Amino acid sequence: MKILKEIALATMAIAAMMPAKAADFIDASKPEKQIEIGARLGINTANQSVNFDEIFSNIKQGMTDWRTGFDAGVVVDLNLTNFFTLQPGFILQDRAYRYSVAAADKSTGALSEMFGSTRSTNLQIPMLASLRFNVAEKVRWQVDFGPYISLGLGGHNKIESYKNTVDNTAIKIEYTNYSNDFYGDSDGKIVGNKKFDWGLKMGTGFTYNRIYYFGIHYSAGCRNVGQKHSDFNTNPNVKNKEWDFSIGYNF
Repeated sequence: MKILKEIALATMAIAAMMPAKAADFIDASKPEKQIEIGARLGINTANQSVNFDEIFSNIKQGMTDWRTGFDAGVVVDLNLTNFFTLQPGFILQDRAYRYSVAAADKSTGALSEMFGSTRSTNLQIPMLASLRFNVAEKVRWQVDFGPYISLGLGGHNKIESYKNTVDNTAIKIEYTNYSNDFYGDSDGKIVGNKKFDWGLKMGTGFTYNRIYYFGIHYSAGCRNVGQKHSDFNTNPNVKNKEWDFSIGYNF
């Protein structure tokens, strides 16, 4: 997986700059604080993978584009040792992406294009295993990996649709502009999204003086969140994906 390869390369590059003494680098002693709470705030960029060409008939091109949102929440460090921590979290996410679909009907000569813009609010609850390494006197590097669940709280889907048809050599253009619930049912033109999702989250970060934090994480959805509809050619296959970049303060 490309994402895992990139994180592994970054990990090896950072490891090359680590302290020479393993005892300094990996501290498996008992922590002073077994429970710590941290606040997190950041931006994200989200997207979905969708099998457009299989869902809709006459599709010539379908794509999605990343858009920017924000994250805010809290994490709890359950420190088993100074090296190993379990970290549950509660993250409120504002996520968005764009999509476009182009279709052509050979039998009628009709051409159609659809452009969508989405934004949704979600509560993500990760449970990460976190390894902590001492890279300098006051700097700790952490590597995180684990599952998450996500619950959709609301959102909208704005659609613009254009259809060109030929009637007695005259070109007729139909324009439609509407909005619906991001977590509503599939309507034959778009794929509705299921509210519940789960997947894997991985990433890395640094803390200074065990207080100030900066981190980067990637969330890969494992559940098919696309809703079925009788107008579709086949069942949708929709997966969420997201990068987040966050800063934080540990109390």
